[in-house]
Formats: sequence, C-alpha cells, structure tokens
Amino acid sequence: MKRKTQSRTNVFGVSLVLVVVLAFHGCSRQKGPKIEGAEGAPVVLISIDTLRSDRLPVYGYDQVETPNLDAFARDAITFERVYSHTPLTLPSHASILSGTLPDHHEVRDNVGYYVPEDLVGFLPRDLAVAGYETGAAVSAYVLRGETGIANGFDFFEDDIRFQEGVAGGALSRRGDETLSSARDWLRSVAAERFFFFFHLYEPHLPWEAPEPYASRFEDPYDAEVAAADAVVGELIAELKELEVYSKAIIIVLSDHGEGLRSHGYMEHGFFLYREDIQVPLLLKLPKQQQGGTRRTADAQLVDLYPTIAGLVGLPVDESLPGCSLLMLPECGGPDRIVYSESFYARLHFGWSDLASLVQGKYHYIDGPEPELYDLEEDPLETTNILREQRRVYGALNERLEEFNRQLEPPMEIDEETRSRLEALGYLGSSQRDLEGPLPDPKSEFQALQELNEARNFLDAGEFEQAATIARQVVEANPRMIDAWDVLGNALEQQGKLDGALEAYRQGMEVSGPRSEVILAISRVQLELGRVEEAVAGIEAARQAGVINPNSMRRIGLQLVEWGRTEEALSIVEEAAEDGTAESLAALGRVLSEMDRQQDAIDTLNRSLGVDPDNARAYEYLGLVYLRLGESAQSRGYSERAVELDPSLADAWNNLGAALYFLGRPEEALQAWEAAVEQDPSQYETLFNIGIKAPELGRLDQARVALRRFIETAPARRYAADIEEAQRILRQLGG
Repeated sequence: MKRKTQSRTNVFGVSLVLVVVLAFHGCSRQKGPKIEGAEGAPVVLISIDTLRSDRLPVYGYDQVETPNLDAFARDAITFERVYSHTPLTLPSHASILSGTLPDHHEVRDNVGYYVPEDLVGFLPRDLAVAGYETGAAVSAYVLRGETGIANGFDFFEDDIRFQEGVAGGALSRRGDETLSSARDWLRSVAAERFFFFFHLYEPHLPWEAPEPYASRFEDPYDAEVAAADAVVGELIAELKELEVYSKAIIIVLSDHGEGLRSHGYMEHGFFLYREDIQVPLLLKLPKQQQGGTRRTADAQLVDLYPTIAGLVGLPVDESLPGCSLLMLPECGGPDRIVYSESFYARLHFGWSDLASLVQGKYHYIDGPEPELYDLEEDPLETTNILREQRRVYGALNERLEEFNRQLEPPMEIDEETRSRLEALGYLGSSQRDLEGPLPDPKSEFQALQELNEARNFLDAGEFEQAATIARQVVEANPRMIDAWDVLGNALEQQGKLDGALEAYRQGMEVSGPRSEVILAISRVQLELGRVEEAVAGIEAARQAGVINPNSMRRIGLQLVEWGRTEEALSIVEEAAEDGTAESLAALGRVLSEMDRQQDAIDTLNRSLGVDPDNARAYEYLGLVYLRLGESAQSRGYSERAVELDPSLADAWNNLGAALYFLGRPEEALQAWEAAVEQDPSQYETLFNIGIKAPELGRLDQARVALRRFIETAPARRYAADIEEAQRILRQLGG
C-alpha cells in the first residue's frame, strides 16, 4: 500500500494530514488487530460534554492547563480528527453507545425522542450479555435513564434532583459529585470484568467552575475544562488504586463541541461547523500499548462501538457504519465520509435542518444555502468555495442521498420535563408537520438572539418589553413556537388575558396539541371566568390522550382553586394511577380541599412512602393539619417542606399561619415575607401581612403589603378582599 501525505498546521490541533489511500483491500473492521490483554479487559468510557478538541493542550491549545489529560495522553493513542454525528447530547450518546448513525437509531433531538431497545448493537447490553458488570453515572438530566440510554446497565446513577424555580444548575451536577455517586459500585466490581460509562457535564453551560479554576483562568469555558480535567484525574487515581488502570481499556471523548462565537453562535445545536462537531478522542489500551502515538485519519464517534467490541472479543455486525479505530486509515478507504446532522432548528423554530459530510480535506454542509470548505487551506471555515469546486459539491451532495433524513415527529413530553430541559438551555417545544421550503438557520439567527432577549426580560419581570420583542419575533417567524409561548406568558403576566389566549392558541396551531399549552390556555380561561370552557377543553385533551399524568395533576390543582373539586378529583385520581409521589401528593391536596382530611393524610403518607423527601407531600400535610387546628404538627411538616425546597411559597405561607396560631407572630411575619419573596403572586400572604403586621406595630410593613395586594391581585377573584384591603389601608393612613 502506498500513501501520499501533505501536512499543514491548523487551529484544531497539531498538523492536519490529508491521507489519500491509493489501494487497499481486505480490511477487517470488526476485529481490528489483536491487542495483548484486551480480550475481557475492563472498559471505562469517559464522556466530557461539549468539549471542543481545539481547546485542549493535547491538541495544541495553550490557554488552559489539563495535567491529568496530558498525562493520560502519554499512555493513550490521540486521534486528531474525530467527528460527532450531531451537536446534541442525547442523540450523540445514542450513536456512541450503539455504533449507529442518527438516521438508524432515530434519536434526532434531546426532546421527544427515546433510545430504542432493539438496536443492532448497544454497548452496555452486549457487554452485559458477555458477562460484564455494567454501570454508569451521568451528570445531566438530559441523559436520565428514562430516555432509554440506561438500557443494558445494571447500575445507572442519574439522581439529579430538580427543584422548581432553581436555575439550570439544579438539573446538572458537578463531575466530582457524579464520581462520588459511583465510587461504591466501581469498587464493588473492580475485581470483575466491568464496563463503566462516566459522563461529565462541564464544560457545558452554565460556566460556573469552582475554585481555584474560576479565578485561575480568564475564559470561563477554559475554567470549566480545567475543572473537568481534575475530575478525570480523580477517576484515574481511583482506577490506579483499585489496580485496574493498567489492564483497562479507557476512552476519553466528547459528544460534541461548542460554538464560542466562532460563527456568531455561543452554544451548540444549530450549526455543523467544525467547532460544533469536531471532538477529542483518546484511547488507552491495556498496558498502555501504543501510548503517546497519534492517528491523523478521519474518525467518527460510531467507530467506538466496533473498536471496543473488537478489542474485548465481541462480534460486530457488518451493517454497522463504523470501523475499528485501530484499523484507520486503511478501514474505510479513500472514499470514507463522515455524516453529521442537526434537526434542532427545524424542530424548535421551523427553520431548515442541516446535514454535513466530511471527506478528506472537504467539509460540505447541506442546507438552503449550501456551503463547502477546504479544511486544509481554511480550517476556520471562513470562505465558502462551493462555486469554485462544483464537482466536489456535486459528488458530496450525491453521497448525502445515502442517508435517511426523513424525520419522525417527536413524541409528546410533559411540561415538567420541558421546563427542566429549558433550564439546561434546551428548548422544549417541537414542530411536527412542516412542509415546503424552510429558511436557513444562518439567515434567521438574529431571531434566536431576539427570543433570548425576550426570555431575559420575562425572567426579570419586565413583561411589557418581553411581549414587544416576542411579538416582533413571531411576526417575522410565525412558526417559532417558543416565541408564541413567551408572548403568551408575557401578556398573561400583564393581565392581557385575551391576547395571551390568542398567542397560546397560535403556538399550538403550529405545534399541535401540547400539554403545557393546554394547561396555559385552561389557566387563562379560568382567570377570565370561562370555567366551563376550561373544563371542556381539558376533558377533550384527556380523551385525545395529549395530557399526561404530570399535566393532569397540575390542571387538577388549578381547578381546585376555582372550587371545581369534583372535576379536579376525577383528573388527579386518574393521574395518581401512575403511583408516583408527585401524583399521590396532588391527590392528597384535592382530598383535603374536599374536607376529606383523613383520606388526605393517608394518601400523603403513601406519597412519602414512595419518596421520603417529597417536599410537596410535606407542604400539603402542613396544610391538612392547619385545617384540623393542629398547629404544632402543621409547623413541623411545613418546616420540613421548606427545608427540602425553600422555593415552596405555599409551604412558607402555611408555616406562617401555624406560627401565628402558636403565638409567635414575629416568626409568622418572617415566614410570610419569605413566601412573598419566593412568589410575588402570593396574594393571600400579602393580605395576611397587611392585616397582621399592625398587631406588632409594623404599620409600614402592613401598608406596603396592602398596596401590593391591591395593585396586583386579580380583581375577578379577589374583589371582596381588595375592597377590605382598601378599607384597612385607609385606616392605616396609607
């Protein structure tokens, strides 16, 4: 075999080598070469989320220190050009573990898609069948086990607690916490054959590296990379202490890159430039064989499955698209192409999906405005050479037809899952049926920045500004579902309920029925006093099956506020058939509203039997015992609720009432102020402060609370109380 090489320096690593294979036959991609000690060896897969290869010293970057990865690279093979198949966490990990492309496993997004159980290959499942102990620990909600990514794992640690009202960090955890959660399992299997998948979320946003890294590095992304390096060092130290490191196969890689404004976008998901899809990959063989060497041929993340399977002695199905990394560059030959795709813009904004092929030095990105780049001459992809290289464009465009880009619509997700994914930065709404030509994400990108601006105003309570910007966005992008949702929310917060109702309905016309929007529409209808319309709409949604238990229990609790307890009971009883602590807690609350206090206590205790730390169950028990006149018990349950979740405004309100009845008015006022701080729409709490603060001589505190109540409480619901508050305020000279 003869090879011809040409080398140049590039920003994504050391030398960029274009390898042209002139002739090769007889590649056995299933097995690869025999490696001493590999068959039956322990396997450790370390995935560092959102890590660009060109931001590591191993690949030539000098603005961050990663001593642990540097040392590991001396024991490993460094692959210089490795590509992800999609710049999204869940679908990328589906490809890593299955060895299949997204057009096969059909996980096209983080939202509404699940890893199927019947894939040809799935690493944890196949290793388990071969006698391996299989374990995983993940650092982000997007990789929770219920997505199907846990298939085949004996141990899967994804205990990432969600707290409503807490920023996105509540839906991910630091890598050292994730490692701590898996140490006992790792130690228990150290003497066995085992597979350990370890996922770190740093350097994914939010960039909040701990000290000393936050102060040491000016760039917060670099600080997160350094923090990830430290955790990798901890894991390697543990493996060495367990006498596993030397005999193990260990892989360090990333699922995708990060924009970092290289093409104007800070994050990932929309585009397929190199900063989005080129990732690091380091492979350590048993006894550190071939350590310190580098491979320059194009590799892809689907190569991981045949690599590991071949090393440990598992068969590899011929239909899989990958090659053993140890057979590169021969395996695949001169025509090898690497496929990547992103449906993110299409699913969430109604813009076009994108696909790309890397072949040798060329990178072709297909979309309404196709692009072609020469990676050797232009590694930063600044000059589109499609017009000059029409033959290359034509050939790659033809090869792209080999891949299935037919999109199966996403499945419905509940509004709690949606809100959690949004807190991590992943948009939750999805387009379903889109036809005709769609705009290129590059040309519409300004709309995303405007939407983010509207969201920021919404989060800051500046609802008028949020509505103004969101309206501009939907006028220019009527298929942008999330913009309709922001507009509806902003109008609702301003009390412009008819406009909010119309915005929610417009968004649902684009997306089809969505549980969270049905909930929003019913909420607005109830505020407008259209109770029968709200109930009829909810019932129709139930019959159509688009409201799931999470939505049903929230709607049931909302109906309780309007005294529709019979309808509420029917809904939450159906929701509680799922047996979850959350649904049982909601049922307990409704039973309490129906004055079935003992039934409520029994149901809430059942909820705590499922989850002893369910804060809502404690909140509702505090309410039940308050209604029973047992203030001491109410105080205990309410204190436990706010200890578990300080954001529970109603629990603070209950605590205040219990303390007041226990003759502790000072502490009661403190609890009520905490309730209002957590939720400014705690109208009853404002009223309580207004009428009770004067008893302690706190007239200014009472006046402030009464004014806020009069100005903000919905007149339809609180007309009599507002009139009473005005009377008291006049008496206080307010």
